[in-house]
Amino acid sequence: MIDEPDLEWLMIDASYVRVHQHGAGAVGGNQTVGRTIRGPNTKLHWAVDDHGMPVNLLITAGTVADCTQAAALLDGIAAAHLLADRGYDTDKAWRCGSVG
Repeated sequence: MIDEPDLEWLMIDASYVRVHQHGAGAVGGNQTVGRTIRGPNTKLHWAVDDHGMPVNLLITAGTVADCTQAAALLDGIAAAHLLADRGYDTDKAWRCGSVG
């Protein structure tokens, strides 16, 4: 993570990372692996600054909804503007749990 981010714009998004079948199952190593229809997955949730430099990162199971991680990604970051895709739309609270 960078020390002095340019926070006029903050962008958040998530990406799936497939877990190899032999990469899951180690003792103490399955905390962020979720089972999906396509097999074991992990999800990386990123917050980046104006220049695409990482400001915050969360790793969750692949089945975790993006919008449930928005507050944690933004914690302690004061940006002038926020860009996010529809995965972070909290108008549909029934899909993402309780929304404050």
